Amino acid sequence: MSIYVDNLSVSLGPRTLSFPRIDLATGSTALLTGPSGCGKSTLLNILSALQPNACGTCQVAGTAVTELRGRAADRFRAENIGMISQTLDLIGYLNAYQNVQLGVQFQSTAKRDKAVQSLDSDALFDRLGLTGANLTGPVSKLSVGQQQRVAVARALAGQPAVILADEPTSALDPESTAAFIQLLLENLDRQRQTLLMVSHDHGLSEFMDHRIEMSTC
Repeated sequence: MSIYVDNLSVSLGPRTLSFPRIDLATGSTALLTGPSGCGKSTLLNILSALQPNACGTCQVAGTAVTELRGRAADRFRAENIGMISQTLDLIGYLNAYQNVQLGVQFQSTAKRDKAVQSLDSDALFDRLGLTGANLTGPVSKLSVGQQQRVAVARALAGQPAVILADEPTSALDPESTAAFIQLLLENLDRQRQTLLMVSHDHGLSEFMDHRIEMSTC
């Protein structure tokens, strides 16, 4: 299994969040939905070893992430997780190539060398519909849609086992959203990567293998 969660909870001050059971095979896709404040983004933080005080079973790419701390957590995240956040987290003054290269800089030497050798940024940009964009200028000059595609390219560059996406289509209209999701899924399929996407847009479930509902806060 690529992502396996069971009986997982986390205490945040006086509040305890409990999470549904998740069992995602390698290469599968899932949409995580639910009302605001239910802990969807918190779950992504747990899966990416950013929330260390969770209790229960949480395995990602064969690793018990709740047991990771410090550098071990950082290394796991760099080598196994590709993040696409709602705010994209691109470095505005760097160009598209430089932002994508950041996706592999914190991996172990062996994996970084392998990723760099197989990384063809131009081909990846072409597949993501960035042909004709100014990819050598500051990424802040690109449109929102183009910046989202650069963020996807960065997440894919290090060949992580799992892609975690937090509301990546929130700024797109329905037509652009459908095109964006199709591009993302096509590129994920090339490397048999697993996708867990958080969104309030229930319509995205038609593109996914599974839908996971967080109904209680």
